[in-house]
Amino acid sequence: MNIYLFDFDGTITRKNSFVEFVFFSRGYIVGLSVFSLILPVFIFFKILDKDTGYLKEKIISILYKDMSIND
Repeated sequence: MNIYLFDFDGTITRKNSFVEFVFFSRGYIVGLSVFSLILPVFIFFKILDKDTGYLKEKIISILYKDMSIND
């Protein structure tokens, strides 16, 4: 049995592993597609010093809405 740990906000690790999680769980093609689409909004949020947690929520709701808990 393998156990994989991901830290989305940097509380257990020194970095945020959200991007790695998306690539790991959905593949590089999907990951690159999603992040290339969201990049302009991400930059806008950073310029305005807004919390990017909202973007993470949206990405999760889009990518994993049809996935079962067992998946």
